[in-house]
Formats: sequence, C-alpha cells, structure tokens
Amino acid sequence: MIRRLWEEYNLPVYVLTDSVPPNEIIVLRDRSTGRVIVKPIEEAIGKYFDNSKKRERVVATSFETLAYNPFTGRIEWTPIGYFYRHLIDDELLIIKTRGSGNIVVTKGHSLFVFRDGKVRVVRGDEIKPGDYILVAEKLRVNFRDKYQRIIVGKVLLEKGWRERKRTKVVLIGDRIKVADLREIANSEASKYKYVKLSSSKWLIPNVLTVDEDLAWLLGIFTAEGCGSKKRYLTFNLSRNEENIAKRVAEILKEKFNIDPYILKNEKEIRVIVPSRIVYEVFDWLGALGTARSKRIPDVIFNSPKSVVLSYLRGLIEGDGHVDSDGNIIYSTRSKTLSKQVYLLLLMVGTLPSVTVNGDDYVIRIGASRHNTVLEIYGTLTLGIMSRYKAGNITHVIPLNRNIRKLMIQLMNKGLLAYSSATKGSSKATLLKLYNNIGQLPSDYEKIVLGDVVVTEVKEIERRKYRGFVYDIAVPEYESFIGGHGIVYHNSDPYGFYIYSVYKSGSISLSYESERLATPGAKFVGIAPSDIDRYKIPPQAIIRAKDTDLKRAKELLKYPWFKSKAWEKELKLFLSTKRKVEIEALSVHGFKFLSQTYLPEKITSGAWIE
Repeated sequence: MIRRLWEEYNLPVYVLTDSVPPNEIIVLRDRSTGRVIVKPIEEAIGKYFDNSKKRERVVATSFETLAYNPFTGRIEWTPIGYFYRHLIDDELLIIKTRGSGNIVVTKGHSLFVFRDGKVRVVRGDEIKPGDYILVAEKLRVNFRDKYQRIIVGKVLLEKGWRERKRTKVVLIGDRIKVADLREIANSEASKYKYVKLSSSKWLIPNVLTVDEDLAWLLGIFTAEGCGSKKRYLTFNLSRNEENIAKRVAEILKEKFNIDPYILKNEKEIRVIVPSRIVYEVFDWLGALGTARSKRIPDVIFNSPKSVVLSYLRGLIEGDGHVDSDGNIIYSTRSKTLSKQVYLLLLMVGTLPSVTVNGDDYVIRIGASRHNTVLEIYGTLTLGIMSRYKAGNITHVIPLNRNIRKLMIQLMNKGLLAYSSATKGSSKATLLKLYNNIGQLPSDYEKIVLGDVVVTEVKEIERRKYRGFVYDIAVPEYESFIGGHGIVYHNSDPYGFYIYSVYKSGSISLSYESERLATPGAKFVGIAPSDIDRYKIPPQAIIRAKDTDLKRAKELLKYPWFKSKAWEKELKLFLSTKRKVEIEALSVHGFKFLSQTYLPEKITSGAWIE
C-alpha cells in the first residue's frame, strides 16, 4: 500500500502503530486543578477528538500522567504532549502474565522487557512467553490534605433536575428560607442547608463531606450495593453481616439524615435507602453499575490517604476475605474495577497480584512485610480475623549469571540464605545484596532502588479487532502506567529506522522488500542538526536512551545509511545524545510545520535520501 500510494497517487503517508484498546485504564492529572482521573482511556480522552473519526491527534499539554523514568527507575508525574486515536482492522495481542493479569496491545505497541539483566523496549509482537515485563511496584501520587465536599443542589442541577416539571425539589436555608431548585442559579445552590423532594419527608444535608465514614460506605456499596428503579439504593448483605448492616444504617443516618429500611430473612439482610436524592448523588459519583461495570468513584482518587484506605477497607469487608495464610483476597467481575483497585493499592504503598479466573479478577494482597506496610494491612483487615506473616513471592526478578555469582559469595559468608540464588529472587533479597556490595550490575539497580518490579509472561493470544485504539505522547520518558500497573512504552524511538523500511524494505521480510519498498521516499522529518537550526528550546529536547543509541549504531552499518548526510546526522545524534519529536516545532506556532518547516525542506532540497 505504501508503494502504491507513492507510485500511483503521489501521496504522503504516515503510520500509527503504538496503541492500546479503548478499555485500557489510564492515569491522568489535570495540571491546573490537580484532579486525578483513573478510568478507561476512551472515556478519559475520547471526548477531546470532537466526535470526528478522522481526527487522530489533539494537544494535551494541560495534563500529565504517571510515567517510568528510565534513568532512575522511579515513576513520576510527567507532562503529556498529545493524545492519539486511530482506527484499525487488525489483531490485538493478549499477553497473559503471572500476577499482573492480561495486557492487551496492538502488535506494534512496545513494552519494557527485562532480558539478560537489561531493560529493553520490545514491540508487542516480539514479546514471548518467559519474558519479564516491567510493572509498577508503587505509585507516588501525593494524596490531598483536605476532604472533598459534595453540594447536593449542584449535583441535581448538573443532572438536569431544573427541567423536570413533575418533581419539585426545594432548598431550605438556616432561617426557614425555602427556594425552588428550578428557580435558582447554579452559584446559589451551595448557600442552603438542606435539600428535599416536596413529596418526601427526608431533609438531606445539602453539603456532604467525603470523609472516612462516607468512603467506607461507598466501599461497601461498590461491593454489595445496587440501584433499583432509578429511585432507591439497596445494600445486599449476608445474614452473618449484621454488624456491617448496623454500621451502614448509622452512617446513612449521620450523613444523609435518613432512616433506612432493614429487611432480614434466613439468608440475607437488605438495607434499603428510600431516597431518590441519595440515589442521584451515588449515580453522580459513579458508584452505580452492574457486577461487570462497577468502578471506583472519582472522588476517592482525589481524597486524603485515610479516606482511600477507608474505601478499600469497606470494599474488602464487602467482597473480600482473609485466607488461612493471612493473605487478603478480593474478587470482582468488573475488569475496570479490578484495574482501579490494583492502582489504588499501589498508591497506598501495597503491591498486590491479580489473576484471571474465568469471569473473575482475583486480587491478592500478600501478607508480606515486603509488599504491604503493617499499618495498611491492619487497616484493611480491621474486624477480620487474620495474622500477619511473610507470604509467597509473586513478582520474581530473574537472575543472570553475574548476579548469581555475587549472591553465592554472600551465601558463603552467611549473609544470604542458601535458597536465594535460584533462577529468580525477590526485590527484598536483591536489596540485601545491594546493601552489602554497594552496587548492582546492568539495570538491576534501577529495579531494586526504583518503583518497578517485573511480571512473567505465561502465554500470548491474538484476536481480531476493528475499532479505535489510543495512545498518549509523553515526550520526556515515552512511557505511561496503565491498569494493573503495566508500564507501557508510548512511541517508537526509531524514526530513522521506520523511514528505512519504507524506502528500502524490511530485513525480516527481505523476500517481499522489492514489492513493498518505496525507493523514491525522502526523509523530511526533524533531524539532530535541526535542533539548533530551528532553535528548539531545552524543555522540548529529549535525552536519548540506551536503546536509541544502540539502534543508531546499527543504522550506521546499513548500506542505505552510508551517505555523508546520514552519517553526519547519526554521528551527531550519538555525540549529543539528543532527540526531539517533530511536534517540538509547534513552539514556533501551530502552523510553523506546514507553512515554514516543510516548504523550506522541500523547496531547498534539504531532505535526506
């Protein structure tokens, strides 16, 4: 197709390959408000494409994401450059892991793979069973200091209650001041003390504080609750959960000024909340849904750590248990919820594991001093009989020959247990090794001292897919964290190499190269020498990674890169170790690329062949 477009239509072509499906979870933070967003990527960024199926890129500099810093091994909030979306009709890869669920990517999307003691960027279709993929061990998010508030009157206005003619909502102030919701401005809604339906006896507080009690209630509801007939809420509890039912009723009374109905039979206890307004608040929070569609309310991700822990505790009390080894087990049928819970646990400093068991996503919080802080473990299991001890290791780091030799030396000195130097080891054991010798070879040190661990690939499946896929450009680190803590690479660093494939064909498909190659192609992309020529500012310049330098050295050996122009650019790249994306030209204006840069390159013949 590339060759045909060049020969018959004389059209320029570009290809987007690095992408994830629309239901992959992404973590964003609004740089102006600090609001954290953790939801499926299509929901988070799809709205910015203006319902246009042809638009494939939008500027996203007002957002940042959690990205892996390849130089330090840390995970940091990092500015985003662009959001990407495009249609594909191709296969998706389902990479099944041991402890981090399933990773779904396009064949061209790269992941960070730990091979032979090195972190490498590897395309999805080049990953194989037995590989180890980088995943987050912890996420540094800086929880908020203050409780979030909900203004019930504003919630009802946002949900369109001003236009509802049959149902009247009144707001009541301190001095018996009564107002019709349909007649007040949005800015006035917060000035009232209570809100109620004209036909209801319940006076609902107009201002709700999302504190530890309300967070626990939301956690229990996520686990055991549902909405009915768009009018009321129900908590469905087992017969032996009377203490939970009692506390649910107490919090409903304290927070919403409502006395719920409690219905009991031999098998269950149902706590019914007879308030349409409370139903609307839970719906606005995003707390409603089926067993397969439930998710964590956004407000939880934007609350203090104590509130987050209370939500998790409620969730686990509702749908979890502690096994005989002291491990916390939580199960859900909602893929989105499982990924959100996993990320929330990473945010509070706990490394869980997740397995897919039929329709269920089973999250295991190991009773290990290395993976779960005692304070957090105690909070999550409060009221549940448990014991705290060392658990099984799920995220095992493979050992190369050099590391094993070092570990054997320490074992012979009695500083490590003799079971340590197997094919793999825990991060805690490798940290002991580091503390004894002061350094570790290759990229082990970045893993041991950083915020990542690895997960093993068990098997890989393929499935056909037609629809939108998404990606984000993170210029500084070219990575982002997805659901279940997966570290995704976000762009292919080998722009020169891709150009060579279009011009001369693929080495791996040499038997097809004569038919596929486009020998008339010319490189007009931004080259290393253009960084100074076009005065690219420092904040737009990206430091080259080891993988970039390795590829550049390989390109110098290819016969079609033997021209003086190519040698000059590649050697300049190797010496300066700097690169930029072509989007960096937008610092001179959004039309600079199309009206200045490309015309100059083409009219002056400043391309590279």
